[in-house]
Formats: sequence, C-alpha cells, structure tokens
Amino acid sequence: MKKEENKQSGAYDYHDTFGMHGIAVVGKNEKFGYVRQNGEEVTPLKYDKAMRFNWDVGKVCINGKWGLVDMSGKEITPLIYDEIKGDQDPIVKLNGKYGYINRKTGGLLTPVKYDHACAWTQECGLSDSHDFHDHDLADVQLDGKWGCIDVRGKEIIPLKYDKIKIYQLENPCVAANINGKWGYIDSRATEITLFEYERVECFCEHRARVEKNGKFGFIDDKGALVIPAIYDDCESHFRKSDENGHIYPVAMRLNGKYGYIDANGNEMVKPMYEDATSFHCNKLAAVVLNGKVGFIDETGKEIIPFIYELFDNLHEQFVPVEYRFLDNFANVKLNGKWGVIDSNNKVVIPFLYDEFLRNDHAGWRYAMRDGKKWSIDTKGNERVMQKTPNARTFKDYLQAVTSSEVVESGRSLLALSEKKVEILKINFDNFSTKTPRSSQNIIRIFAYYYGQRAGKHPPIDAALYSVENECSYVYFDWEEILDMEVRVEDDLTLSDAEIAAVCIWEACDQILATEENIRNFLDVLHEEVKTIEENNAE
Repeated sequence: MKKEENKQSGAYDYHDTFGMHGIAVVGKNEKFGYVRQNGEEVTPLKYDKAMRFNWDVGKVCINGKWGLVDMSGKEITPLIYDEIKGDQDPIVKLNGKYGYINRKTGGLLTPVKYDHACAWTQECGLSDSHDFHDHDLADVQLDGKWGCIDVRGKEIIPLKYDKIKIYQLENPCVAANINGKWGYIDSRATEITLFEYERVECFCEHRARVEKNGKFGFIDDKGALVIPAIYDDCESHFRKSDENGHIYPVAMRLNGKYGYIDANGNEMVKPMYEDATSFHCNKLAAVVLNGKVGFIDETGKEIIPFIYELFDNLHEQFVPVEYRFLDNFANVKLNGKWGVIDSNNKVVIPFLYDEFLRNDHAGWRYAMRDGKKWSIDTKGNERVMQKTPNARTFKDYLQAVTSSEVVESGRSLLALSEKKVEILKINFDNFSTKTPRSSQNIIRIFAYYYGQRAGKHPPIDAALYSVENECSYVYFDWEEILDMEVRVEDDLTLSDAEIAAVCIWEACDQILATEENIRNFLDVLHEEVKTIEENNAE
C-alpha cells in the first residue's frame, strides 16, 4: 500500500530528505525545525539552524548557541553551547573548553573543562543498540597533558601523558607517550611496559609490534617482549589463517635478507631472500631469490619455482595485490607480460597483458592490453570494458522487475540470511512506492568488491555517491535513491533484478556512513565525478 505523502512539503522554503529516523529538517522564512513523513511537526520552526537527526538526537541553534532535541521534539539540553560535535554522546564546547553530553538524558557526562576532547573509540564498531561497551574510551587533554575517560565520564587513565593512542582492534589498550617514548597502559590504567619505544602499534593475536633503537620486535598483551627487537623490518601484525586458529608467520628482514618468524619468535624460514610478501589464503608467500619470484610454504619449501619477474614495490606493506594468491589464483609476470596461475603453477590466464589493474573476489581480473581495458575470468575468457556505459534511474530498474525477482537475486548474489531477505522485501516495497524528486546523486555499480558480505564475495558492489557534495557513503532518503542514475562500471550483463537487489541492500545498509569508508572512496569519487561530467558535456 502506498504510504501517505507529506502533505505539507509545499509549505516550506526548505525541505531536507527524511533520514533513517523518518524525520526531516524543514525551513520557512529562515527559521528551521523538524517534521515526520506524515507531515506532523516534531518541533516548531524557531531555530536559526537545525541539523539532521543522528543517534536519536538533532542539533539546533538559536543566536549562535547550540543544544540538542530528541525525537519527540523535546530540548534535552539548554541552548547554551558554542559548538556541538560528534554524534554518540556528543562533545560540547563552552567558553573555549570541552565536555561530553549524555545523548539519552541531555545531562553532562563530564564537566566542560578540557582543552581538547576526542571522539569515542569503540571495539569492533557499534552494538545493535548503538550503546557503548564498558571499556570504550575517549582521549582528553587538560593543561597540555592527555588521558582517557570511560563511558561514565570517569578519568580512567590519568591526564599525565604527552600523547595518547587508543587501540580497540583486539585487546582494549592505550599507548601513551612520555618524553618522546611510547609504552602501553591496560584497561585498569596500569603501565604494563616501560616507556622506551619509538613506535608502538595495536594488538592482533595477542601481539603488538614495537620499535626500539631502530629495530622491530613484538610484545604480548602483558607487556613482555616475546620477540626481541632485533629486526630491521617486519610485518605489522600476526594474522589467523583459518577458523582453526592457525596463525601465519610474519615476514621479517635481518641483515638485508628476508625470512619468517612465528608468534613466539621461532625462525620458521631463515633470512635468505631478497624480498618477501605475506602468507595469504592458501598458505603460500611470494619471495625473491637471485632476482626471480617464486612461492614457498611456511616451512620454506619451494612450491612454485623461481621463474617469474620482479615488479616495483614487491614488498610494499608485505601484502601486494600482485603476487598474492586470491581464491587460489595469483597474478604473475613472465617475459614482460602479465598472466594468472593457480596454486599448482598451471597458467589459467595466458601471459598477454601489459598491466593488471585489480582483482575481484569472484575470479575476475581487470587488465590493460593494446591500450584497452579488459575484464578476464579465470578460464581466460575476456571482453573489452565499456568506457561510457548507459545510465537509467533506479526507479526504471524497479519498474522492470517483481519483488520476488529482486529478493531471489539478493539471496543468491549477496548470500543474505533469512532476516536480511525480509529486510530486502520490506525495502523493495518502500522504494517502489515512493515518488522521485530531483537529485544530483548517483548509484555506482562496480565490478569489484571493497569489503566482505555475509557468506561469500559477490562479483559486484554498489556505492552511493553525492555528486553535489563530493562525498560518498552518506545516508540517502528513499525518494532521492529512486531518482539516482544507476551507472555500471563495465559491461557485466547484469539483470535488472540483480542491479535492483544490490542497490537496495547498499542503500539500506547503515554501516556505510563511516569516516574510513568516506576516505577510502574519496579519491575514486573525484575521478568518477570528473569522468561523468566530461561524458555529460559531450
């Protein structure tokens, strides 16, 4: 059934899109407030500025002073602050000092006393309820010294350090700096190491890389130096190879040669190679001997002979895209041309290509030959990629398919759980019953994949772009998404149902709007926008 449209949308000079909470900013005569999708006013139009709702609160301003309103329209803080930044338990500024607000009650979580206050660092993202974990921390500065507060506002790590880094990848811990040297502090504010390192990093598999006197080693999460700092270079962290808990050895350099050590510091492969990469997927690593590249296993046994050619920056971060097995295939170079081999050294894509551009997780490679861009599967089938694909609006794709077609395509392509299939069904109805509006936004369909999705890697990915704001991965209202142009990166012969399914799922995915994703896509975005504008001009 078609949802009731906002009958009052024409009554405003300004009408923002409805966000994930179903509330939009509206304005008239340079005053702003909020309305729901059914036209009900959440607040009067009395504010000089009003920001979109995020984390259940909206930021509002009168006469240069800011406060917060909740989703009922109640002002949960007085409008007294010079600035409010951040979203979950926002940071407020008053008279040049900072403090934290409890977003649920509007009360002060800390006094407004800090010279600097940083966003919360949370372990592995957020819970479903958007609440904090007990060990989540924020770093604060007072009188030139840094420390940390916990989610209750308590100064859990005293403000006595010159610098602070909060790591939450695995074991929650804090790295701190005193007089130019780094050490570690645990969640009980105990200094578990001396402050003697030039560089420290996060823990992974109960190990953290440290640098001392220009050499690298690893400490455990109790602070003990379990791998002595004797190496000229080494990988930044240990990684599990499979669900059984096996941990890959890491590459290291000693006296100009590369080898491998395990998590206890045992030498698995003695330093003898001119270059080395990480172990990956099928437990093989590319190494260089006498100027040629081959592959070894974790014992140092030669699995693929040393016949392949070097390329620039082989060991950049120890995990290059080339010379790394991905789904049992690796890009390698022979006689000046690129091809692909499997883990038995069988050639699956012949050595024809001048350059490999990228791989995806469905076995496709993208390469250059004779000045043209090609897509090749792992059977060697190739096709020239389109440079100026046609575009249609997302609504066009929705009108071409049924709900069941979209759901089944989403189920197979994205390996969605039954719960997520239900979400796809609901949002198909929401998308298909809305009326499109004018928009500058584009849904971009890529033939490669940036992240992981449940169950398996699909051959395509969708990204939401705002051309007008030059920003990717932001929340869009369904009305805007309907009017977006869908542009396919290359000729993948995707069905309308497949395109609709992946677009709906990406549009509804609330994990998109992160600073990291925005940074990762920003460089790509500028190039994409430039190409689109050039095509439109033609």
